[in-house]
Amino acid sequence: VGLNSQRIRSNDILYRGEILTEEPLPLRNMELWLGNLCNLTCKMCSPKFSTAWRREYRKIPEIRSFGLAETESVGDFSVEKLEPVFRSIENLTVAGGEPLLIPKFYELIDYLVDRDLAKGLNLSINTNLTTLPDKFIDRIHHMKNVRVNVSMDGYGKLNDYIRYGSVWAETDEYFRKLITLTKIMPNLQLGVITATSMYNVLHLPALIDYIRSTGFSGFHNVSLVMAPSFMDIRGLPPELKKLAASRLEPYRSMFRVGGT
Repeated sequence: VGLNSQRIRSNDILYRGEILTEEPLPLRNMELWLGNLCNLTCKMCSPKFSTAWRREYRKIPEIRSFGLAETESVGDFSVEKLEPVFRSIENLTVAGGEPLLIPKFYELIDYLVDRDLAKGLNLSINTNLTTLPDKFIDRIHHMKNVRVNVSMDGYGKLNDYIRYGSVWAETDEYFRKLITLTKIMPNLQLGVITATSMYNVLHLPALIDYIRSTGFSGFHNVSLVMAPSFMDIRGLPPELKKLAASRLEPYRSMFRVGGT
């Protein structure tokens, strides 16, 4: 729901209508996972992607029955060893965890800047926007383009409930600051990603109205939560499905379904 998936967007960027041959192609697109350091325990997340979730997971044995995977990672890789790759790629997507909290993220950007590799690179990050450090903002102008995708699943207290540990007043402040920055930094693009689940499907209009009210003009991608299965909106009773559909009908023209 919303825009094309990451896979389709990446394929469009990679192939550009070229006829593929047996000759090796230079690596143009890269997704780099920096580890699972994160300060939130989002309802749809797991210990695999959040150290905060891992702490809860270890304290409460009962939640292991949810089938959540436990993985510990701190992004332990050598930036220097990846330099040959960085010299060919055009698009770099950085994932976590929360990239803006991970020291390795800033080490990576500084390495690219110092070696004059940043100016030709399109950087994309997903963030929970619980922080917006000056050290990140100060580095944006070094990149060719920077796309910041903000995870936002509800308006006000609902967002704080789903994305536990976040504070709406801070999320709102940082979001509006990013909108202002896009007006003075031509290489900065802003997007919103909403994970739709049992928790928020009936309340998406309030979130959409909020986003509209801020003057946001970027893309808003609405994805569907499939796991844990008890959060999947396909499990809603028919009357609630009809209620959700009726509430979202006025916004139908904003989204297109497909390509996910």
